[in-house]
Amino acid sequence: MEQAERHFQVEHQPGIDLRIYDPAFRHEYSIEAPGHGDEIDAIFYDILLSPAGMRSLGVNQLSKSPVEETYEGSTDFKRWQHVAGVYHLVRHYARQAGCSNEEIVQYALIACIPDLGHGVKSHVTDMLKEGVGGNEDFHEQRAGQVIDLGGIQQILSQHKVRSPFNSDGQILINVPEWVDCPSPGLCADRLHYINAEASLLFPNNEAVKEVLKLENLIIKDGKFVFKSRDQATVWAKAANLCSSEHWNDPTNRLTEMLSLEAIKRTISRRYLENVDSFDNGYIGAAEDYTFLIDQDFDQALEREALSPRPDIFMNAAYSLIQSIAHRERQRFAKHKKPAYEQYIADSDAREYPNALVNPHRAAFGIPPAQVEILRSNDLFDVTEGDAVLQLADERPVGILKRLKIRQFDPLVMQGASAEPLSSLDSNFRQALAEHGQALNYVGAVALHANPESRDALIEGVSENKDFIARSRSFSSLSPDQIRAIIASSAARAHSFAIENGTWIEQ
Repeated sequence: MEQAERHFQVEHQPGIDLRIYDPAFRHEYSIEAPGHGDEIDAIFYDILLSPAGMRSLGVNQLSKSPVEETYEGSTDFKRWQHVAGVYHLVRHYARQAGCSNEEIVQYALIACIPDLGHGVKSHVTDMLKEGVGGNEDFHEQRAGQVIDLGGIQQILSQHKVRSPFNSDGQILINVPEWVDCPSPGLCADRLHYINAEASLLFPNNEAVKEVLKLENLIIKDGKFVFKSRDQATVWAKAANLCSSEHWNDPTNRLTEMLSLEAIKRTISRRYLENVDSFDNGYIGAAEDYTFLIDQDFDQALEREALSPRPDIFMNAAYSLIQSIAHRERQRFAKHKKPAYEQYIADSDAREYPNALVNPHRAAFGIPPAQVEILRSNDLFDVTEGDAVLQLADERPVGILKRLKIRQFDPLVMQGASAEPLSSLDSNFRQALAEHGQALNYVGAVALHANPESRDALIEGVSENKDFIARSRSFSSLSPDQIRAIIASSAARAHSFAIENGTWIEQ
């Protein structure tokens, strides 16, 4: 099979190096097992095989389940792949930059550990804890818990490594921007997930394949810099398309909101399988249950939605998610992807292909039948960057997640200095400005559903809101309970990865 067609895979045999194929880099790499010579690899080999590490095999990076996919392959991208890939990036560029072994370890921990704090459906966990208007950094706050309860502290102690985080997950040392940076900068975390998502969105695009290589970038003055302006342009176009598609597409936001409400109901109604074994029958803080894995909540949603006596809310949410995602996959393949690829290939393109900028700009096709973007700002009192979800009869359901401002204008080498791509290319600068318009739109999403589903959604979202308010006073599960949840989640995620061919146990 051609490498370009391969999905992410890990080959593992106890005591033997991890062999990883990562389509984000379109190559294979290894992480050496302890005792094989590379002391830095040995630390991260153990971290990736820890309970916290193995649990991340069961968490999808892009917040999707198979029923929610809005384009093919989005559920192939796992948190484990991302963490391993970010470590590989840090190791590669830190050695290139002449960093000491201690610096490499600290930089890699800072770049990788917060991602192990992601709960079920990744950023949906942040939304559950912080609300849809939150900043989505709850997973970073959980870094301390992950280290303490996910088996990582023992590994750091064994290897005589100090943690760069305090108990609240705050970073204790200064690091260069390529390791950790504020938005809208480019750091190892963002470089890997953009490369991985671009490889999923454009699997057979030769120009995109060419820019997903480590040798295209260097470190200068602590920042990532592209060697070639042409490669930077292709990468930046693909990166901003990924940003629009993943973070700011209203259809994605709608399915994510419905999924979040289903997760809240799963916890409040105790629909999780064997839930009593997690908490001894006493419901704890809602966010503690997100230390489980995606599959636990996916199965609960399907089971309660399709049972002979279904939960009407779960049935409505499941049916709508499935229908909307199915139609969106068809629309993406037939309309959106060709428009995106044409934009990437056109070096003179000045117009960013996005229906939120101009509905007639690109032939994106008709959105899923249940989704309608409403543009009259007079009707909705919302903060810029939010979107309201309402039913077609104008009854409000809730606020969709605040749309994330994630935009990329990479640095490019120009002689001895590094310059932003937008300062070198007026066409890209104009398209980037239009991309900003798409990120900042204010509107509403109207959901068309049958009367029974409409009533079930309104009632269910209201009940969920009351539950989350009450859950703020619930006691957290004990450290031993959370430690046991992470360990059992890791075992299930491992088995699931073997079944679907992601993890090859030699």
